[in-house]
Amino acid sequence: MSANVDLLPTDMKLAFEVDSVSKHFAGMKRPAVDSVSLRLNEGEVVALLGASGSGKSTLLRLICGLERCDSDSGEVRTPLGVLQAKGALSRQIRRLRQQFAVIFQQFNLVGRLDVMTNVLMGLAGKRPALPLMVGRFSPSDQALALDALSMVGLADQAFQRASTLSGGQQQRAAVARALLQGAKVLLADEPVASLDPESSKRVMDSMTSLCQAHGMTLLVSLHQVHIAQTYCPRIIAMREGQILLDASRDAFDEAFLLQLYRHQPEEAL
Repeated sequence: MSANVDLLPTDMKLAFEVDSVSKHFAGMKRPAVDSVSLRLNEGEVVALLGASGSGKSTLLRLICGLERCDSDSGEVRTPLGVLQAKGALSRQIRRLRQQFAVIFQQFNLVGRLDVMTNVLMGLAGKRPALPLMVGRFSPSDQALALDALSMVGLADQAFQRASTLSGGQQQRAAVARALLQGAKVLLADEPVASLDPESSKRVMDSMTSLCQAHGMTLLVSLHQVHIAQTYCPRIIAMREGQILLDASRDAFDEAFLLQLYRHQPEEAL
């Protein structure tokens, strides 16, 4: 059962496009991602749903070039050019990757550094490396970081060690860092999987409101169906490396969700 639907007008500008991309890992009987095609337009907020092992994380890594697709599969296209094709990354991969910011479940903050410095690391691809390595930041960059922290409700914690923050606060700091990168697309891989319900709500509120305010596109992989249906007008369901359904959230009724999570029915709750 597969459907690719246009949920936004066809004159919307491209955020990125995946065309017939596959990924095999050694020792696996089937591909982690199996001939997947999809397109996201500017400003869309889209959820990736699927049971553990369905290929969500691998697909996100293929989109931003952290994984290479199979040499006999398709390509990933962005408004600035082809990011990868047939297993080869573009020679302009660093420039093309700057269109994407990635948020992981693990936060990836440096615990011994303060929150402000962690957020300022989002400028790594846009500033000379040496000043960043020694912790030298211009007043204007510090002001940008403080603004980003204000947007996620963490301005008061700017000079705390990152290790003193709760899990939800650390994830919101990661969102602020992604905002500072100036990316057009935010890819979030299970960003609320280890958080309590209130922290999950704050993180999702932060991501979706920032994307709306800055015209960013959000593709977020989730286990929690109710969160996907609350925040994401469009949902892409994956199973065994393939897209099972790409549709409006209204298409995801209980019967379909039980089919999607047939081997892990507790995840459909």
